[in-house]
Amino acid sequence: MTYSTITNDILSGTTSGNPGRPKVLIAGAGLAGLTLGMILQKSDIPYEIFESAPAIRPVGAAMVFGPTLAPMFKQCGIYDEFVALGKKNKSINVLNSKGGKEYSVDFSDEKDMFGEDGYILTRPVIYDLIYRQIPKDRIHLGKKILSANQDSHCVTIKCSDGLEYKGDILVGGDGAYSVVRKNMYSNVQKEGNLPASDSLPLPFRTFCLLGQTRKLHITEFPDLAKDPCQFYSTLGDDNPYAASTTQFTPAGGVGATNAMHDAVVLANWIHALPNNASAKEISQAFQAYQSERMPWVQAAFAHSRAFQVTNSKGYLGKMIRFGVKHMPTWMQRKTAISMNINRPQVGFLDQADDTGSVRPAPQINKLNIDMRYNFSVGVRGTGHKNGPSHL
Repeated sequence: MTYSTITNDILSGTTSGNPGRPKVLIAGAGLAGLTLGMILQKSDIPYEIFESAPAIRPVGAAMVFGPTLAPMFKQCGIYDEFVALGKKNKSINVLNSKGGKEYSVDFSDEKDMFGEDGYILTRPVIYDLIYRQIPKDRIHLGKKILSANQDSHCVTIKCSDGLEYKGDILVGGDGAYSVVRKNMYSNVQKEGNLPASDSLPLPFRTFCLLGQTRKLHITEFPDLAKDPCQFYSTLGDDNPYAASTTQFTPAGGVGATNAMHDAVVLANWIHALPNNASAKEISQAFQAYQSERMPWVQAAFAHSRAFQVTNSKGYLGKMIRFGVKHMPTWMQRKTAISMNINRPQVGFLDQADDTGSVRPAPQINKLNIDMRYNFSVGVRGTGHKNGPSHL
């Protein structure tokens, strides 16, 4: 299973949106871009999505989504269909090259702890579900973005068909090799502010090939009829192909989940902007978004790296797998909490019930209140009850 980590790189301008609200241009109709569009569709924020592909293609493998997206899916009215389309994921069974069971990772307590179960779906299925929530006139296919420029009034993108589009905010949801990021880095480099590490090409060590089977039948594969989903991960003797060297490993849909969390938090801060927001206010919103998301992204990356080592060759991989196999219950619980405690919600929609015994982590912009107050006193205020005082 392979997934792309979708980044949310941003350029800003200062033109007023429709009526005074900031207009958002979203580069890329991947899961991140579509999720942001789905959320903004329920707000007063005008937006457009630009996708370079001329048509939507049903590509991708199975993806595991834990309970952390359930509240947002409920707010957007798609959770029941999401559940109907997927299969519960209660465990991962790790097998050796001969098919023997090495150990299992158990998720059976997820609903009690975090309010809902995890589910596994194919990428085309979850993609289509979110895609259907957005009016088709908001998604522009065959729009490869060649450049993005900003001035004191707006941000302008130029597409390969020669057309230009203007807005107040440009969100890069166009993948690891983002055109938006490339243009933004070019501008920052001219100013002499680009870190040396960011000027290097993205490193990679593995080519991932994805093959799809024919449609399987339960008479041949009886595990297909079982509920919950029977999830197997097989480790080879010398080549543990379950390992991944992408920015996030596939386990748990970490890349896609974090991209969707990005969309939730970014939508909250964009919605919090006052009418006719200034460049300074937009910049403050971006800083607040980054401050809110960065610790969670770093933690997710650490979990992802740990999983990568778990499936690696050599002595260290064997030691880690031994530790996982014999992990005490209290440590399993602690690990599960660290991976599922962040369950962000859209601040400007009715809050979804979260019945988990482990309460979700505090969220700066979660309460259903008018956060625009913050920009009249400064986002980094000193503790007003409606302000994110701990940024």
